[in-house]
Amino acid sequence: MTQKRVFGIARWLLIGVGIFFLVQYFWPDSPEIEVLKISQVIQLAQDNQVSKIEVSGDYLEVVTTEGQHFSSRKETGVSILQLLEQSGVAAGSIEIDVQEPKFSFLGIFLTLLPML
Repeated sequence: MTQKRVFGIARWLLIGVGIFFLVQYFWPDSPEIEVLKISQVIQLAQDNQVSKIEVSGDYLEVVTTEGQHFSSRKETGVSILQLLEQSGVAAGSIEIDVQEPKFSFLGIFLTLLPML
């Protein structure tokens, strides 16, 4: 194959991969979860209505005692335990599950895109 043809194939392959990641990013993969402000999450915790908080980076998934799921976001560098303790919520009253931040192919692709 000629060099021009190889570059043409590589370009179309990159365009295809880019379209794939854009579709993956914007395609809804689960039912929409209601987003709460962090103050609303703290209020629910103070009212003993939170059974579990899953932390992934700055993103929170909150599960209430009634089984409802909500999402929220905290500030970078602030622990959810610190926020709850400052608000008067006992540290052991809510299950806190800290997970590794999720890997994002789209983030990597968008980072590399200007170099192409």
